[in-house]
Amino acid sequence: MVSPARADAFPEVHQYTDVGCELHPSCLTCPAPLCRHDTPKGLQGVRMLLHMEQVLALATEAQLSPQEAALSLGISDRTYYRLLRKARGIVR
Repeated sequence: MVSPARADAFPEVHQYTDVGCELHPSCLTCPAPLCRHDTPKGLQGVRMLLHMEQVLALATEAQLSPQEAALSLGISDRTYYRLLRKARGIVR
């Protein structure tokens, strides 16, 4: 004998309010590659991933020196090189 499904088990029954987080006002349109709640370091981890994407894009596409690229991102040269090393390690 199969028991009937609970009425509250279906997503159509729930009222979901998309309030977003500190990164973006809406979860459904967020540009982050991963949700801050799904990353081990939370918001800090998502920001690092976003910075790594920007650094990798600047290193491969832009005709900027590393110092100019770091300045345009508002980070130090050392942070730029550290993020570039991490980004290249993930891509490979």
